[in-house]
Amino acid sequence: MGVLSAILFSTILLANCGSEESDSCFQQDRIGSCKYLCEKGNEEACLEEAELGQSQCFENGDPAACNLVCQTQNLSGAHPEAEPYCEKHRELCKLEKNKDSFDCEMIDS
Repeated sequence: MGVLSAILFSTILLANCGSEESDSCFQQDRIGSCKYLCEKGNEEACLEEAELGQSQCFENGDPAACNLVCQTQNLSGAHPEAEPYCEKHRELCKLEKNKDSFDCEMIDS
């Protein structure tokens, strides 16, 4: 009975973790959660990642959003093309206001 309980507990735990990521992606517009779900094969999350990437990176100029999508180039899943996000990330990190940003620390000026 112990093995069955462990399997049931794991299943419930994993289901809840997935729903937290799903809520975070689709209801709270967290691009990192969409990136995670997209890598796991959730096509809706891939589309949401692309929409959030467009708005947060290109329209709002958020280096963190650009960096998250830039890092998808070697991941599985139907992520947006990474290079435009990498370019925008480098461009944003050259701006004085972003130089001290955590997401720009590894970028050479």
